[in-house]
Amino acid sequence: MLLFFGFFLTMAVTVNAMALVQLLNDDPAAAAMGAGLFIFPVMAVLFIVGLYYLLRHRGTGSDRNPLTA
Repeated sequence: MLLFFGFFLTMAVTVNAMALVQLLNDDPAAAAMGAGLFIFPVMAVLFIVGLYYLLRHRGTGSDRNPLTA
């Protein structure tokens, strides 16, 4: 699961960075992106929340089973 969220979070960050640079440079291709300008930031937030949900209990508590990862 961490690999899944890590990959898609990386992809969402790169796509959002590309869109931001296009908007800052007044690139005409940014107008063709349409709904993608709204979808990818929402997806990035969902991936961040999911990754936080997976990682929130890691490293806490001393009663962890040493045989689990």
